[in-house]
Amino acid sequence: MLVVDDEPDNVDLLVRLLARQGYEVSSAANGHEGLRLARELKPDLVLLDVVMPDLNGREVCRHIKEDAALTNVFVALISSVEISPDSKVEGLQCGADDYITRPIANRELVARVKVLSRIQRELAARRLAEERLAQLNQTLEQRVADRTLLDVARETGVRRVVHCSTVGVHGDIEHPPANEDAPLRPGDVYQETKVLGEQLGREASDAPQTWQPAAHSITQRARTHAASERRNRAHRRMGDTSTAGHTCT
Repeated sequence: MLVVDDEPDNVDLLVRLLARQGYEVSSAANGHEGLRLARELKPDLVLLDVVMPDLNGREVCRHIKEDAALTNVFVALISSVEISPDSKVEGLQCGADDYITRPIANRELVARVKVLSRIQRELAARRLAEERLAQLNQTLEQRVADRTLLDVARETGVRRVVHCSTVGVHGDIEHPPANEDAPLRPGDVYQETKVLGEQLGREASDAPQTWQPAAHSITQRARTHAASERRNRAHRRMGDTSTAGHTCT
């Protein structure tokens, strides 16, 4: 915890009171020093005097709440001077998590500090869990995408290589087609799947960076080729049927 107050007696009282409750307490004698220590120590809770000569408590609170690195830091403003309802509202509007007015009994002060500490720990744990869950979700999504692409690449690549080898078409391994949108020819498929097969044989940790572009190319171009082949077969069947009918006549 961090106690920020320009009155030494107030600092001493709060430090001793909280230390008896088992808290580790640091202190600052002005607003600028308090803000520096808050950024350096990232305490769970800052007990912050409102009225200080250099940088008042509301300004320090506002700086803390605007700092993304201090998201988990709670702030309780304390004052024996600015105790009106308007002062409390103004303090809470600048981001304070509580507004404590003096005089206050030690037991009540300790009780309120414990409540704030409990809420702070629960919120910090929740944020940490949400961040961890988001990271796990991102990792899982990437693994699913990688696995899906790998399965498609293996299936398409292996089938096309077998087909091209069967018909004896090997293609030009060193000179890939210049036009990526051109219909996929057997030789093209053989060439790309041969490269892909070499890539898929590498270590798993290296695979995601190497086979994705080739696998994507194979999938897209193989689909185009398959559609073209289906159209050609349909045309040939229609031609055969027409020829047969003419002969019979």
